[in-house]
Amino acid sequence: MESSEAGCDGALQPHRAACASHGEDNGGDHRTRHGEGQNGEPGVLDLVVVLDTSGSMHGRKLHDMKQAAEFVIRMVRALDTLTFVPFSSKAGKPSAAPPLHMSARAKHDASQFVRALKYFAKVLGILRDVSVLNLLVTLKPHAGATILEVHPGNNRVTPVGHGSSTIHFGDLAGKEHRRIFAVIQLPAVLNNERAKTVMDVECSYRLPKARESESILKIEMARDRSARPHAPRGHFQAELGRRNHAERIGKMKRLADANKFDEAMDELAEAKNALRAMESTTQGTVDGDLLDALSLELEHLEELLESRDAYHERRGGAYMLAAILSHDLQRLAARGGDGDVMLYALPRMLKYARQADEFHRNPNAAHI
Repeated sequence: MESSEAGCDGALQPHRAACASHGEDNGGDHRTRHGEGQNGEPGVLDLVVVLDTSGSMHGRKLHDMKQAAEFVIRMVRALDTLTFVPFSSKAGKPSAAPPLHMSARAKHDASQFVRALKYFAKVLGILRDVSVLNLLVTLKPHAGATILEVHPGNNRVTPVGHGSSTIHFGDLAGKEHRRIFAVIQLPAVLNNERAKTVMDVECSYRLPKARESESILKIEMARDRSARPHAPRGHFQAELGRRNHAERIGKMKRLADANKFDEAMDELAEAKNALRAMESTTQGTVDGDLLDALSLELEHLEELLESRDAYHERRGGAYMLAAILSHDLQRLAARGGDGDVMLYALPRMLKYARQADEFHRNPNAAHI
């Protein structure tokens, strides 16, 4: 018997979904309440924004939130609906009940409500791009193969019988990817085998205002009687390195929370060494943005872990929690501070974040 690790790269783009390759477009008019239309036009959104209006928001925070409201209101379109719900010790009266379509009058009436500027811009960006709904990925081993482990990040896994497992990814935006690790045990081979299917990967999902769709990827392996290890491909090494990187951040947090900062810094040094090794082994095969993001993350952690005071004053624990969540979900999470790590950022997120910066500098601009 032997074990093998397989990776499933689910690349999802508007109106296309599959594992490791793009599925077929089911057609239809997708200019609906989610995602983009077929011509790339943003879909219609129903937004409810909950606002903190407690005493802790006094001063500069309240000023920034008022600017944020103007940005959000300007970014929504006439057919979008929007309502703001303030809360302090309890929820207050919403700005509109039921939510209103954003006509010029409705935008004017909504401008008194507020929300944090930059980070809501990124959330709005991903909501605009939701293109695949309720993605389920089921791993089904073929006869003789056994799935020993499934590593889907922070996503729910349910057994479905006969050694199969389903991973629940929820809704995905266009151009988002999800990577899965599975450890598979295979029977011994008596003769060399050409490519043979060892596992099916079934992806079921729904496109906005369309029937449920499904695509199947067959994982094939060519095997011989030798037990020599095969060098993993660059993208596999990079994903394994990223996951190990995230585990080290968890270790650093546990050490820092226990005030063991010397040990936390030692773990940081190991993470830097591992990143250099990953850069060397994956050279030319991995997107440089991933390596740059991981490097920037370690730079921030070094500043946060330099002392107990720095860790607590700069909210190092919150930063690490956001980093761990981002890695687990394979989705952007704002960590706060300058030079934020943009791992998993989507094009529209970046666009809206730039527009938010421009609006922050000049709220009276005629158009963003």
